[in-house]
Amino acid sequence: MEKNLPYEEIRRRFLESEDFNEIFDAVEEAIKQKIEDIELYRLLFWNNSL
Repeated sequence: MEKNLPYEEIRRRFLESEDFNEIFDAVEEAIKQKIEDIELYRLLFWNNSL
């Protein structure tokens, strides 16, 4: 897993990624960073790859 993903990379992965492992790593990173932005997680739920 990549360490310390920037917020914008997490956002990009939630929005655009089609790779489950890449998305999962971004979720883990968001939790680790204690990101509480509901709009960010909303992008994740709208990702068609999930």
